Amino acid sequence: TVACADLKQEPLSDVARFLEKYPDTPVINYPEKVRATTRIGIAERLRNVDGVVVPKTVRLKVEGTSSIIARRLLEAGLTLPIILREVGTQTGKSVALARDVASLTRAIEELGEGNEIYAIQYFDCRGADGFHHKTRAFFVDGTFYPVANLTSDHWQIHSGDRYRVMDKLPEAQREEQAYLKDPVGYLGDGVFRALNDIAATIGLDFFGIDFTVDPEGRLVIFEANPAMRHNFDHAGNFPYTRPYLETISQAFMAMVLRGMSVSRATNRDHVPSMQGG
Repeated sequence: TVACADLKQEPLSDVARFLEKYPDTPVINYPEKVRATTRIGIAERLRNVDGVVVPKTVRLKVEGTSSIIARRLLEAGLTLPIILREVGTQTGKSVALARDVASLTRAIEELGEGNEIYAIQYFDCRGADGFHHKTRAFFVDGTFYPVANLTSDHWQIHSGDRYRVMDKLPEAQREEQAYLKDPVGYLGDGVFRALNDIAATIGLDFFGIDFTVDPEGRLVIFEANPAMRHNFDHAGNFPYTRPYLETISQAFMAMVLRGMSVSRATNRDHVPSMQGG
């Protein structure tokens, strides 16, 4: 459950040292691979995957005046609009979209002196329908599982938008159902191939990925890491999601049980070395 590379580098190092001492311990997601899933790490590792766009990302500490920091970000190659967020935060906490220099300096001030922040290049990926879209998938033990396909009138999309936007748009619900039912057909072979290339590059037993497909057919990555979950909070109001969520839960549990079974067999067959102290 140590899954956030941005906040848990030291605990992940502790787990790695533990596994060096007890190599037969069953583990999902080796810590060295988790440590590489910071936003900066993902941006660097995926930038050369064919058909994939990963927004330029800069990490820095808020030190000095906000105007100087804003200038540093622009000199680093970012262009307005820019998304700012405090490192390690999720679910929209401490996130702002700066569309001009004035709002950029104001957002830096609000994030606070001494805080570590990410500055992320913003892409306007609205579809032909004029809405923003965020699609989520999990990879469990190397297999792709569709999770959600959200539609919103705001650039920052959350599952709560289901009740503000999607419950009033039957076409948005049909889009989500189409993705859940046939992700390859919905996304297209090229996008699906790129997603599997990403999975091979990241190399984790489990991780989630949030993305969209831009008007040019490119896969735009919002984030990819193992610190994602799914839940059944919305299954009552959107019952078509439940079977797919249950399938994910079952796949994850099957992966856990397989890992435990392999570990027990390894321990049973292991003959301790008589060399050494």
